[in-house]
Amino acid sequence: MMKNNLTKLSLLLILNVSFIFSVYAEQNEEGERALKDQASELVKIRVKSQPMAEVLTRSITRINADVISLNHAQISAQAAGEVLEILAEVGDHIEKNTAMVVLDCQQSKLNQAAAKDGLNLARKEYKRAQSLQKTKTIAEQQFNQSRSALDQARIRNQQADIAVQHCVVKAPFSGVVTARQVQLGSVASPGAPMLMLLQSNQVEVSAQLESEALRNVREQAVVQFVVGDKTYPLIFRAALPMVDAISNKQNTRFRFTADQPYAGISGEIHWQTGQRVLPVDFIVQRAEQLGFFIVKSGVAQFNVLPNARLGHPASVPLNMADQHIITVGRHSLQDGDEITVLSPDAQ
Repeated sequence: MMKNNLTKLSLLLILNVSFIFSVYAEQNEEGERALKDQASELVKIRVKSQPMAEVLTRSITRINADVISLNHAQISAQAAGEVLEILAEVGDHIEKNTAMVVLDCQQSKLNQAAAKDGLNLARKEYKRAQSLQKTKTIAEQQFNQSRSALDQARIRNQQADIAVQHCVVKAPFSGVVTARQVQLGSVASPGAPMLMLLQSNQVEVSAQLESEALRNVREQAVVQFVVGDKTYPLIFRAALPMVDAISNKQNTRFRFTADQPYAGISGEIHWQTGQRVLPVDFIVQRAEQLGFFIVKSGVAQFNVLPNARLGHPASVPLNMADQHIITVGRHSLQDGDEITVLSPDAQ
């Protein structure tokens, strides 16, 4: 009897040990599977994505352009004389009709005085001739000569006045002095260069545009000149009716509608077109090809953009409009990498 009890006890122990080992084995297998799943997730690259339609933007055309002044004139002397005063220096802003250089024109002033005396004498002679004509005591020819002499005296007087006015060189328009070519004490002659004056409030934007770009910009309501972080609104003014034989472009001019930068600044003109493009931030390069990554059955798929240029937005094939483009994590991806797509709010 005792032997049978021992046998039953042994069988019970064996069954308990077998059960414990089986449970342990199952837990071990589950643990290994969990570890493998965790390892698999760790291997996958975590990314974020958006619908393609949400990242496409309107295409912006950018063309190099320059701000030019309509007037950058060389101001020259119009009379002879010693330079007595120089009232404008490089960098000075000068208002229109402001004196810039004063010449010593003593001879011109003497000529002016003589011309006035001659005019007064001619007037008296003409009045005397008029009186004699009424009494028929002067020939018609003599009367006509006195009237002609008066006209000539008036002309000489006007010329003398103008010559004296030219002794003071004035600004023909408001602007900034950019160069000084005259020296104090030097003797100027008519036509001698004195100053360079830049008209600062009359500037335009000049750009070279191909025919298609010119056609597009004519149709745009919003055109901007961009330099650094500053933007200035423009309006199309004109395009020269001639095409450069080498560049196949036309010189095109734009006016500023509000604030304007200084003449001589280089920048770009921008305008939007109707085409929707992929911004340059989402374009990556793989194996010397430009393209973008989309989510495809749990992996990253690289799609080549055949017409893309480095640093420029690119048009996307129409059949990609309903795809999800990878927006975060794209720089470390390779075609076919397994990925985990995180929610947009995930950190």
